[in-house]
Amino acid sequence: GVFQPLPQFRDGTNTLGVPDMTIQQFIDCTVFSTTETCRFASLGNLGSLTVRFTDNRLTPDGTSAADLWVFVAGPVDPAFVDVSRDGSDWLEVGNLGLSNGVDLDAAGLLPGDLFAFVRLRDAPGGQPSGPTLGADIDAIGAISTTVVPLPAAGWLLASALAALGTGRRYVKRI
Repeated sequence: GVFQPLPQFRDGTNTLGVPDMTIQQFIDCTVFSTTETCRFASLGNLGSLTVRFTDNRLTPDGTSAADLWVFVAGPVDPAFVDVSRDGSDWLEVGNLGLSNGVDLDAAGLLPGDLFAFVRLRDAPGGQPSGPTLGADIDAIGAISTTVVPLPAAGWLLASALAALGTGRRYVKRI
């Protein structure tokens, strides 16, 4: 509808990877409609973006330091930050505004609580008009994480492939 960002700013995959937007690139994207450097996603007015961690989990670290960092492109617009274990039940843990860091411990969570999903929701009072609308997200960084162990079947497959590789090297030596 009328409250959505332009199509080039709706690609959520632009938030994956390391933060790489500069202020000049943001200006080029939004003022001059230069699209080749537009590697960010806009939430839109009251829109949202959900990311899922596949090989690690976000967890509180037991300190007052930020456990999650949201890198924005351009000025900071207000947005809510939610986490979920399963993508269904959500817990609001902070919001973007003066700071882009979120401390899960401050939300009452404990080390050992593991979250696979992060959702950013645009808050009322953000950017009311323009090509991007709402919070503009460059990257989401999970600072405090834990590795998800490989399932037993995965370990079995990995050891079988390693053994196969060792056997193959042995055959080549003969």
